[in-house]
Order: sequence, then structure tokens, then C-alpha cells
Amino acid sequence: MKIEVVSNNNNNTGQMTLKAFHGTSQAFDGLDDKDELARTLRRCRCEHMDISPPSQLINWYEECKNLVGDSPTRAPAPAPVDPSTCIAVLKEPMGSRGTGVYFVRDSDEIHAIIEKNRKEATSEEGFLDKLIAEKGRIPSWVLQAEVKPCLLIRDRRKFHIRTYVVCVETNVLLTEPLDGEEEEDLIKMFIYNRHEIRIASKPVPASEEEESGERDRDAHITETYDRKLLQDEPELINRNLNTKVESFVAKAFDALLPDIERRVAMSASVLDEENDNSGGCMVLPHKFAIAGLDLMVTEDDRVYLLEVNVNPSAPPPETVQPGYQSHVTGFLHDLMELVTTKTVSTSDNFYSTQAVLQR
Repeated sequence: MKIEVVSNNNNNTGQMTLKAFHGTSQAFDGLDDKDELARTLRRCRCEHMDISPPSQLINWYEECKNLVGDSPTRAPAPAPVDPSTCIAVLKEPMGSRGTGVYFVRDSDEIHAIIEKNRKEATSEEGFLDKLIAEKGRIPSWVLQAEVKPCLLIRDRRKFHIRTYVVCVETNVLLTEPLDGEEEEDLIKMFIYNRHEIRIASKPVPASEEEESGERDRDAHITETYDRKLLQDEPELINRNLNTKVESFVAKAFDALLPDIERRVAMSASVLDEENDNSGGCMVLPHKFAIAGLDLMVTEDDRVYLLEVNVNPSAPPPETVQPGYQSHVTGFLHDLMELVTTKTVSTSDNFYSTQAVLQR
């Protein structure tokens, strides 16, 4: 997304000044791909915070049994878990909207899935070369513990929460503050307070029925059946999940802040050099980035980060209700107001992460 504003500074001369606000910030680049999210959490030493379920990276050429052993990883549980019924989530590097998600029980299943994918990738001429050119690497698979026992609604349906975080660069590294002005922070982070929920199309079967057979994807992929706002779901209204989600997100991104600021500083350095080479004639854009966070909640309201979707796309209009379409339109309006003013919008739908941390 790019927003460019032209204003008339002088009605007599007709001089024009261009202001540019570009959604090209690299702030969230270390979070977008599934394997990069896992690496960034480790690099920022966030394991003790349990931001995401325990994860393990698997390269497509590795022998899975040597890496994961006889049984997949699992999340901490309040009671002992029978290894024979332990299921983990295997995520394909390039999957999206629920595709490329597999529920696995042992290393043989994991290896079979990855080997099939590897053969398909190597049989397509130029596929791996193109992937390396685009990503700079061949992305790894992610083996992730299943979030259990997850909170269910609507007669045992799974759901996940989608919430949005916006990073706005202040250009403090590109422009000197005026005399008497305080130097701004490098970035400002905001959480959108109208959280979405996305609900599975089928109820989760009783545990003894499910553990004995294959997983029903329609009961476990929480993407396409129904989308609505968290605040409008009757079963969730009294759980105070809005506040818990915002607190979780603010703490998580506070822990990730050093990595985010490092990426922004590197990008600003490159832009500053380009501006110098042009004799200072560039219009320096105010950059921002949008991330859609997919969160899962347990029965005791513990929140886990599953994935981060940078610059997420809106769902096809025919797949959502008019109320949800109005929500998306409202989000874009609030976003434009936020990034062009770098302050909390007058709609009060954005909270700064610092304000949330100080609650």
C-alpha cells in the first residue's frame, strides 16, 4: 500500500509538496515466513516467554528420524500425555490459508510428507532456483506442538484470533530534529483493537473418537467457515479476551523490538545513502508495515502466536458477510489516518504498544 499526499503550500506560486507514506517497511521481515518467525524468536531469546508453541525446524533434505526422534514435539500440558495419542502440526514452508498444514504422529509420517514435497519441488524445473533467488534460502518446514486443550465455541468448534499490528517508522535517522524538539523513537507500534475470529466449519469430535483415526481437516483448519469480530461472539464476550490478547501482543513485540529496530535502521541507512547520492532531492517516504497475527487460545485463556502474515490480503468479498466487509473498510480508514499522522487515530481503534504495556 502506498499513500501519497500533494498539498499546495502557496496559492500564489502554486508550489506543491509531496508527502509519501509507503507500506514498504522491513520491520516485520524476520517474522513473515514460518521458519523465520521461529528463528527470530530464538535470536531474541524469547523461548522462556512461550510466545509460540514449541517448534523445530526441518530442512527438506534432512533425515527426519534423526532430528525429531520417534515422536513429535508437544506443548507443555497440565497433565501427563500419552505419547501414542500425541499429535504435532507440520507446516509446509510456503503454505497459506490452511494449506500445507499436516497433523502428524511420528517421524515416519513427517518424513513421508516432506519427501513427497521434495520430489515435487525438484521435479519442477527452476523451482528451487527461483525460490532461492526470492528468499535467499530454501525455507525450512516447521514442526510445531499442537495447542491443547484449545478453547472451543459453538458446540466444540475451533477458532483462531486474527489481530493486526502496525509499525510506523518515524524517519528519525533521516531527518534532524528542530531546535527544542525531542528526538523521536525509531518506530512506533500500534495494535488494532477490533480483533477478528476465524472459525472451523465442523465441530471437533470427542477425543477418544478422534485420536483413534485421521484428523478431520474441516474441524481443525480455522480459516474459511466464518469470520466475525471477537467482540460480537456471545460465548467470548465475558472472557475479557480483548484485553488479554492486547497484553500478549504488546509483550511479545516488546521482546522482538531489538530485531525490528535493527531491520529498520539498516533500511534507513540504505535510503539515506540513496538520498545523498541524489543530492538530497529525494522525497523520503514515511514507511509502515502491517502484520496480521494468528493467535490460538487455550481453555485457561493462555494465548499462543501461530503465525505472522505481513501485508495480509483481505478475503474475497463473496466469502464474508456485509458486517465483516464494513470492518475491513473501517480498518483501512483507520490505518490511513494512523500512518499519515503517526499518532493514535481519532477513532480510538489503535492502541500504542507502550500504552498497553503501561496498563
